[in-house]
Amino acid sequence: MSQNFEIHVISLKNQTHRRKKIEAILEGQCLKWSFFDAIAGEDISNYLGMYNREKRLRNLGYDLRINEIACFISHRTLWEECARKGIPFLILEDDIKIKYYVGDFAQAAQIVHLIIEKIKAEYLFVRLGNLFDRKFQILQKISDDFNIVRYQRDPSTAMGYIISPQVAEILAAQSEKFFCAVDNYMWRGWDHGCCLLDVSPAVFFTSDADTPSSIGDRSKPAIGFLKKIKREYFRALDAAQRSRYEKKIIKELLNYESKLFN
Repeated sequence: MSQNFEIHVISLKNQTHRRKKIEAILEGQCLKWSFFDAIAGEDISNYLGMYNREKRLRNLGYDLRINEIACFISHRTLWEECARKGIPFLILEDDIKIKYYVGDFAQAAQIVHLIIEKIKAEYLFVRLGNLFDRKFQILQKISDDFNIVRYQRDPSTAMGYIISPQVAEILAAQSEKFFCAVDNYMWRGWDHGCCLLDVSPAVFFTSDADTPSSIGDRSKPAIGFLKKIKREYFRALDAAQRSRYEKKIIKELLNYESKLFN
């Protein structure tokens, strides 16, 4: 298999224990890959103008965490690089693990290769792992064991995904201002126009049990009554827009399969 994509692992430079774990997964597989030195929370001062705090507070009532902003910027920087280089990227976070039925990373890379060969570049935006089980619509088989699917609800995470230069360029351009975490943004096709697909069953997974998240505490802060009223109003507007998009995109994906796949 010739490697028709680049592999980039987002990892904080000082997280040596996490790097050793991902190195053990990737090395010795005859694949080219590299670490991307993630932007740390304490280094985001030059990027804070990109964070749309007003929209965040209006829609959700509380701020993004500093590390969530840094995480978004790290992914976005790789989108810009992908668009410049003109080759698909496999973007991984450094806490991924490989599902037992996949085997090793060489087999995971083979699945990535099949996906890139199967999906046209303008639609090549495929996540390879999820945090939550959701219902999905099967779009097409890529092998005897794996399918390309569209989830009905966001199963969350940006732990591992394939992205084409065409999609990366759009996402980077549309996120010059952002208000949500990067995994939420990736799902919001009604905002940026790119439909995030998934592979089922998942190729990767992650577990905070042995590799705690570098984002930090994920609990949501309490907010006041008036903020809750305002939040619910904007959530309702967003939910209506999301619902219209989901109905439209599933219909298009099923009716125009030849447009999506090679």
